[in-house]
Amino acid sequence: MKTASYFTYFGPGRVGISRGNPRGLSGYRIYRALAPWRYMLDLSEAEYRDIYFDEILAHLDPAKVVADLEALAGDHEPVLLCFERPPFTPTNWCHRRMVAELAGGQTRARSARIGAGWRCCPADAGGKPDADLTPRV
Repeated sequence: MKTASYFTYFGPGRVGISRGNPRGLSGYRIYRALAPWRYMLDLSEAEYRDIYFDEILAHLDPAKVVADLEALAGDHEPVLLCFERPPFTPTNWCHRRMVAELAGGQTRARSARIGAGWRCCPADAGGKPDADLTPRV
């Protein structure tokens, strides 16, 4: 499983997990269960994280989420999309990392812990997904 911004990756396996959809873009599937609530968009990352984990992710079965995402991606590896794009800072962050924590922290799904933390949103380059959550052996 990988992650990217709607505006940086245009390859196969795209699955949007945002609240809205970008105008003028097509070729991706939508998984609304992982979308934040509207009022959350104005919160700090810490406030958002608390609500996202406690009120949204806590009510989802991680194994089912991963299976659903894989089904939506079809024959391709899922690439989770939202609006935020690199570079990431304390004020420009994405909820894709939180989804990676759900998938990797609570199941043995194809997600990976890389280095000291979840690598979800490093700088994007060359129109490729901005993170690879596939396990490293």
